Amino acid sequence: MRVNLAEKSARLKRLLLLFTGTLLLFSAEGQNWAAPGATWYYSFMNFGMDGYVKITKTADTVINGKNCDVLLKERWWHDYPNSINYYAVIGKDYTYTDSGVVYYYRQGLFFVLYDFNALVGDSWVVAGWSSSPCSMQDTTYVDSVGATVINSDTLKWMWLRPSSGNYNPDWQFSATGFPSAGKIIEKIGCTGYMFPEPYCVTDLSEGGILRCYTDSSGWTYQSGVVSQCDYYYTGINETEQPFFFSVIPNPSSGTFTVTSAQKISSIGLLNMLGEEMTVPYTVTEPDSVTKFDLSAFPKGVYLVRLISVEGACSIKKIIIQ
Repeated sequence: MRVNLAEKSARLKRLLLLFTGTLLLFSAEGQNWAAPGATWYYSFMNFGMDGYVKITKTADTVINGKNCDVLLKERWWHDYPNSINYYAVIGKDYTYTDSGVVYYYRQGLFFVLYDFNALVGDSWVVAGWSSSPCSMQDTTYVDSVGATVINSDTLKWMWLRPSSGNYNPDWQFSATGFPSAGKIIEKIGCTGYMFPEPYCVTDLSEGGILRCYTDSSGWTYQSGVVSQCDYYYTGINETEQPFFFSVIPNPSSGTFTVTSAQKISSIGLLNMLGEEMTVPYTVTEPDSVTKFDLSAFPKGVYLVRLISVEGACSIKKIIIQ
C-alpha cells in the first residue's frame, strides 16, 4: 500500500511539473506580443505634414471566443503650410497570439498578422481596411527567416515580400518612404508599420517606419530614426493639449453628429488627401453640436477637424458606408 501511495505521489508531482511548465511556456510566449503596457511609436509623413503614430495596448477583450489585446491608435502631427498642430484618435485594432502566430481582427474575421513559425516560401492572406479604395485582401510571402538578440532575448525575425515578379500589391508590410522596411521581429512586430499598408493609392498610409517599442517590464527597443520616440516639430506652444470630441454614429450611412465639450472656432471636413471639402452642416447648439450630411458623397473615409477658441486642433476619422 505504501508503494502505491508513493507511486501515486510521484506521478502527481510529475503531472504538476508538466502542467506548471506548460503554463510557463504559454505565459512566456504570450509576453512576446502585446505585453502589459506595450507601446509602439511610428513616424508619420504626408503632404507637408510630419509627426508620429502611437499604438498602445489599453485593455483586453473577447471577440469570437478569443482573448484579444485592445490596441489604441493615436496620431500627433504638424501641418507645415498652415502652421497648425493636430491630434486624432485614428481607431482601434484587436490582436491575439496562439502558438507563435499573431492574429488581427478585420472585416469581421481574424487574419494572420505575423507567423513566426513560417518558413521561406510560406504565405498567408492579409486584410486591409474595408473602407479603403484598395482590394479587401492581399497575400504576403516569407522571403527569409532568422534570429536576433535584443536586450539579451533571442527573437525570431522574417522578411516579407508581396510576391515574386513585378506584382504591385494593394497591401504590403513596409512604410511610406521606406519600401525595404518589411522586416518582422518577434515581440516588436514590423520595422515598418505594424499592419499592412495600402499601396493602391498614393499617400493613403496610416503610419510609417517604427521608432520605438516599450512595455511595463522596462523592455525597450529604439530603431534610431529619431532622437526621441514622441518627437515632432510643433512650431507653437508645446504645452497646448489636444481636446476630445465625439462623432456619432461612426461608421455612418451619411448623416452624423459632432459634439464637443469645448467651444469651437471652426469646424471642417477633409478627404484622405488632406483637402478641405465643402459640405452641408447645421449647428444645432452654438459652439458645441454640429450635424453633417454626407449622403450625396462617395462612401469612404473622411476627417472631421475641429479648432477650439483657444487654438487647439483635433481630428477624428469618420467612415461613410
